[in-house]
Amino acid sequence: MNENDREVLWEFARHVILGTLVFLLIYAPAVLLNVLVHWLKHCGWVNGLIFAIEGAEWTLVIADTSLYVVFLFKTSWDAAAKLLRQSETV
Repeated sequence: MNENDREVLWEFARHVILGTLVFLLIYAPAVLLNVLVHWLKHCGWVNGLIFAIEGAEWTLVIADTSLYVVFLFKTSWDAAAKLLRQSETV
């Protein structure tokens, strides 16, 4: 493994770490919405409001998770492509 390979892998690791932190930052409100739903159910609030909040929670979870998976796939694909191009030039 040469220096260029290490740089590509380090760049990949940085992207994965930062992408994961962004994923968690966006996922946190979904967790808070879930806590709010449980509290509202405990207090006996209207089911329509609870349904709307649960819908927002699941929309956020699905969108965030989908984008995170796409991000990881694209980042992995780019890193693999860079490594393959570098191995062809050697």
